[in-house]
Amino acid sequence: RYDCFFLWVDVSVSVLYDYLSKRVDQMMESGMFEELASFYNPRNSRSTIRTGIHRAIGVPEFDRYFGVYPPEKRHNVFEWDQARKAAYEEAVHEIKDNTWRLAKKQIERIMMLRSSGWEIHRLD
Repeated sequence: RYDCFFLWVDVSVSVLYDYLSKRVDQMMESGMFEELASFYNPRNSRSTIRTGIHRAIGVPEFDRYFGVYPPEKRHNVFEWDQARKAAYEEAVHEIKDNTWRLAKKQIERIMMLRSSGWEIHRLD
């Protein structure tokens, strides 16, 4: 119905994976952990219903972590024991894995649109 021009900015898989991993690290360093702590609600924690904010990146991944280590007003990473650090790292790793899955899904959707006749121009 409209005259459109679609561009797909693409990179190699290894570059994309490295970028996504670094991006998650940057988000954590810039306050994502504190933001996730503010969304945590123990009553909704183990719920299988994931709608609204509970589908946002990081919220489901940190539910288990906050269930064991409830959010604190002041947290000091340097005072955490090994188990708590490991739980934190596991949650961050899950965020990275889920972000990668989302990126792969988006690429699959682009490929599906291309194969169904959409004219999508790929830029490397």
